[in-house]
Amino acid sequence: MATTFDTRALTRPVTPPEVSAFRRAKLASGDPRWRTSWWVGVLVLVLFAVVFPLVVGANVGVLARSATAGLVAGLVLLAIILAVGIILPNRGSRVRWERMLRAEEFARANAMEFSPRSGSPPYQGAIFGVGSDRKVVEHVWSTRGPVADCGTYRYTTGSGKDRRVHTWQFAAVRLEGPLPHMLLDARANNTFLGSNLPATFSADQRVSLGGEFDRHFDLYCPQGYGFDAFYLFTPDLMAHLIDHTQALDVEFVDEWMLLYSRGGLSPTEPRTWERLAQISDTVARLMRDRSRSYRDPRVAEQNRQALAAVGPVAGPPSIAPQGRRLRRGVAWRSIVFTAVVIIGYQLLRHLVNSD
Repeated sequence: MATTFDTRALTRPVTPPEVSAFRRAKLASGDPRWRTSWWVGVLVLVLFAVVFPLVVGANVGVLARSATAGLVAGLVLLAIILAVGIILPNRGSRVRWERMLRAEEFARANAMEFSPRSGSPPYQGAIFGVGSDRKVVEHVWSTRGPVADCGTYRYTTGSGKDRRVHTWQFAAVRLEGPLPHMLLDARANNTFLGSNLPATFSADQRVSLGGEFDRHFDLYCPQGYGFDAFYLFTPDLMAHLIDHTQALDVEFVDEWMLLYSRGGLSPTEPRTWERLAQISDTVARLMRDRSRSYRDPRVAEQNRQALAAVGPVAGPPSIAPQGRRLRRGVAWRSIVFTAVVIIGYQLLRHLVNSD
C-alpha cells in the first residue's frame, strides 16, 4: 500500500480569529511547550528605543546647536523604532502561530502528534548528541507507520562571542531490524572543506560502489563490512537514492534510517511530506526488506565461539559490536585551512606593520 499524507491542512486558508483563538487556547492550557519568551524581545526593544533616540537626539542637537531640533529628531526616531518594533514582531508572531495551527491540524489528520518544542531526540546519528541546548522545534511524530519523526533540530556550540546555534531539518524512518552503521554523505551539500555534517568519520571506512552512485554520495561503513554494503545497496536501491535523496545526507544506525538537510525537510511544508512518502515507498521500503532479512555473519561466529566457551547464548539476531558504530575521524582539511588562514593573517599584519 502506497504511503500518503493528507497535506490539505498545511495549505488551507486560515483566518485571524482562528489563529487568535488557537493561540489563547494553547497559552491557557499551561503546557510549557507553548510558552514564549516575549519579555526578552520587549526588554531589548525598550532599551533600544530609549538609548538610541537619546544618543541621536543629543548629537543632532549639538550639530544643529538647537535643543529643539535634537528633541524633535529623538522623538521622530523613537516613533519609528516603536512602530517597526511593534508591527514586525506582531506580524512574525501571527505567522508563527498560523504555521503551528496548520501543523497541528496536519498531524491530527494523519494520526500523528505535533509539538512546538521537544527535547533532544534519542537517535544516535551524526547530527545528534553534539553541543548543548539540544531541542526540536515544529516537531511532528508518530508511534505508528514507517515515517516516525520530522522536525527542525537545533543545538548550540561555543560560548560568548563564539556561541553559535546550528539548525538542521531531519526525518526518521523505522526499519524492521538493525543494520550496520552506514552513512551516505551527499556530495551536493558539501563544501570545498568537505562534508557539511558536524561529525567526521575515518576515511579508511569509505566504500566505493562505483559508477554514478559515487558521484552523488560518499558511503561510509565499518571496516570489514564492504561486502555487506554491496549486498544491501543493490542497483535498484542506488537508483532510488539518487532520484529521491541526492541532496540529503542519509544515515542507517540501529533500526533507523535518518535523513538530514539544512533546508529541505520542513515539517510545515507539503512538499516535505510528498517527498517522505516517495522515500518511504522506494528507498525505505527496500531497506525495510533488507533489514528484515539481513543477518550479520560475525554475530553467528561470535555466538559459536561463546557457545563453545560458556554454553548457549540467548537473544535475537543483531549486529556485531564492530559494526554498530562508525569510527570518528579528524577533519584535517578544515584544520589545515584554518591554520593557513591564521598564518596568512599574521604574515599580512607583519608586512603591514613593517611598512
